[in-house]
Amino acid sequence: MGKKLTKKRKNLLKELAGIMSTCYNPHSTTAMGWGAHYDYGKEFNYPIKYLKDDKEVRYAEEIYSDNPKEEVLMSGRCNFGANKMYIYDNLEKVLRRLEEEYDVDFSK
Repeated sequence: MGKKLTKKRKNLLKELAGIMSTCYNPHSTTAMGWGAHYDYGKEFNYPIKYLKDDKEVRYAEEIYSDNPKEEVLMSGRCNFGANKMYIYDNLEKVLRRLEEEYDVDFSK
């Protein structure tokens, strides 16, 4: 991975992962109990699982802190059947690409 992630960068990754894990179920057109209607279905967040103490867990308490352990955060993945998407690792690659190729600075 390279250099350590700053607290600010970890929080940016968490925010982006929340956006990227959003899915829609086209077979459900009402959201929650009040009946809001979406043409594209009901919105939900795909669960992100983490490795903690060599076990896959759905909730790792330190993820909810403002400075989670990097190794736990970066283990975050969404499971799609037999496929696994390491969401934080992929988002970190996107951020680095934007910084290197487009001179974007996420450290501000």
